[in-house]
Amino acid sequence: MSIATKLQKLKETKEALRIIAEATAEEAFSSYPAKIQEKINSDTDELIKLRTINNELNLAYFFYCYPNIYANKISSANDLVQKVQNSAINWCKNNNLKKIYNISNMFAGWNYGAQQYVNYDLDISNWSFSQTVEVNNCFGNSFFRSIKFPNTVKVSNVSYMFSNTKNLVEINGIIDISDVNNSLQYMFISCSKLEQVYIKNLNSSELKLSDSLNLKKECLVYLLENAIASETTRTINLGSTNLAKLTAEEIAVGTNKGYTIS
Repeated sequence: MSIATKLQKLKETKEALRIIAEATAEEAFSSYPAKIQEKINSDTDELIKLRTINNELNLAYFFYCYPNIYANKISSANDLVQKVQNSAINWCKNNNLKKIYNISNMFAGWNYGAQQYVNYDLDISNWSFSQTVEVNNCFGNSFFRSIKFPNTVKVSNVSYMFSNTKNLVEINGIIDISDVNNSLQYMFISCSKLEQVYIKNLNSSELKLSDSLNLKKECLVYLLENAIASETTRTINLGSTNLAKLTAEEIAVGTNKGYTIS
């Protein structure tokens, strides 16, 4: 990533935090944590109401860069959860949320200023999603070791969904991508430790899994067996290491559906 790109991301992060803090453009960046903390301590029900539209829940940017607020103040992910136990994160964890339709950027940036959080298991399996949920960059640059979804979650706009989640080992629950029509090449970029993910109804091009060299064979077989046949040639980039785990017959399941597998 170029210096210019990093500076742009830093600028975007600062602006996102300013919006969350409800700070004016003139206020100092150093004032944002205190303002965000004040919001965290406010009435959670009111916060949830603000994020609800037509009885559907929009959680986009809900915890964006969250641990950075407590950088150098707590030493573990569990301490982080305890620190914010009276905030929205605990409310979400312990309530059966309904009709969640957007979690874009929700947990993104959880590594910024908080590199010590490396082994947290996120369980959102009790959340009730709408028919399709938008997940753009939901977990990008986060520290989670595992993420547990409901049995099946149908998603849209998966760009950078798990990008640079370098500690991620397993994703539990099936990810249905039948409604995705954009490129998938950045969905798992830099997920170098990933071993488990089950993807159903592949119906798009350029899925890239070549950064995840430890993927289980059963996950690769599941992907090909559950891909949607295409009349146009589409690509799946597994990488040579993952490709070597499959037999010619298993690869043929994908190629017979119109996919070029590399």
